[in-house]
Amino acid sequence: MRDRVNTVNAMLTNARGDHRLVIDPRCKELIADLEQVTYKAGSTQIDKDSDPARTHTSDALGYFLCQASAVPVGEQTKRLI
Repeated sequence: MRDRVNTVNAMLTNARGDHRLVIDPRCKELIADLEQVTYKAGSTQIDKDSDPARTHTSDALGYFLCQASAVPVGEQTKRLI
């Protein structure tokens, strides 16, 4: 999960300040996920104050970006696309 979250964050804004991903304002559920989902400090667990139902669209984005950039996710060792 950490690699997936880091991949999404790096695509939004990397350490140099480059933006490689722009979210269309019409993607309201995705934007809400990215703004509202939080993780416990130092953990890959969703904070209990976060709404677990909020994670679906941001998870989907993360899985897509990892597959598109060949970042291994979990047990997966080869690209699906």
